[in-house]
Amino acid sequence: MENFTPISAIMGGLLIGTGAMLTLWTNGRIAGISGILSGAMFPKQQGTLWRLLFIAGLLLGGAVSAIASGGLEVITQASPLMTVIAGLLVGFGTRMGSGCTSGHGICGIARFSQPSFVATGTLCWQDSLQFIWCAMYKENIRADSPPISAFVAIATSGFLFGLGLAISGMTNPAKVVGFLDIAGDWDPSLILVMVAGLGVSVPSFHFILKQKQPLFTKQFFLPTRNDLDGKLITGAALFGVGWGIGGYCPGPALAALVSLNTNVILFCGAMLAGMVIHHFLMEK
Repeated sequence: MENFTPISAIMGGLLIGTGAMLTLWTNGRIAGISGILSGAMFPKQQGTLWRLLFIAGLLLGGAVSAIASGGLEVITQASPLMTVIAGLLVGFGTRMGSGCTSGHGICGIARFSQPSFVATGTLCWQDSLQFIWCAMYKENIRADSPPISAFVAIATSGFLFGLGLAISGMTNPAKVVGFLDIAGDWDPSLILVMVAGLGVSVPSFHFILKQKQPLFTKQFFLPTRNDLDGKLITGAALFGVGWGIGGYCPGPALAALVSLNTNVILFCGAMLAGMVIHHFLMEK
């Protein structure tokens, strides 16, 4: 475990959890990156601006971390072709499975959502099997317009999220691949990122959701889906395969764009394409 970075993992996880908490407390929204991104691409209701501000904040967080540290470390093992395939699987899988590691992992588990527990377990299980194998064979409601402070808060949430992803090392796919490679040089940093993030989101979500309304909006906008079906599990499995191949999920990939790494750009482009394909094949 020579690549294990516990301090930065915990610091980054705390920032990610704080960003998720701030999003729910101030705007009543869930900080699920894939949902935010696809909602900005295919708006079905009022709310595109807050999504764009969150994404802008996330990108800024990655940029600030890169400037402060002299650049983001991005070590990729996948070829450009495999990176594109990974991006397509992640983009398509997150939409079919209704979330990614932030929406299901940090926010869904914090709300004790059964589909989120299943989806998170499926994607991690799928990834681990993949690496063992390699080792062996080598919004329907329209609310009133929120105040300016709500948009400032959502941009700040995105910034904290992006900064946390960069500090924790999740913008480096080698960290994720190291975590999934349980049969090799295992790096448990990702566990500490999740534990630290949940250490903030679980108690804060429990308190916030007892309030009548968020700080700056008139209602909470929470996922209403509680059923488990084949689409959720299949989507989570597809996402898991793509995550294992490329080492990226939506949030870290967006935050790492500031590195201008070719594989990161390819992954993000393919991820968006995967979301587009799902939209026209499955949502029409």
